[in-house]
Amino acid sequence: MSEQTDILIWFYEENESQELEPKKAYEEYQEYSDYEGKLKTFRNLLGKLAEKGLLERPQRGVYRLSEHGLLKANYILNKGLDDLP
Repeated sequence: MSEQTDILIWFYEENESQELEPKKAYEEYQEYSDYEGKLKTFRNLLGKLAEKGLLERPQRGVYRLSEHGLLKANYILNKGLDDLP
């Protein structure tokens, strides 16, 4: 599974209705997945998910799962897919 897919699934399972700043999301995701990447890389991954419409930015520096992201994560989990289609 790609790192982007892992982050999307994590948002879905752990933070479905929360708004998170990248640093807090990074720290929580590290605990969840043993992620060893840098904060800058993690921010880039969040940005890519936002560009795809899977995360929203309700305000600067805050991310939350979008409706499209919710549906996509649910689809991945229910279909047993390994990655974003």
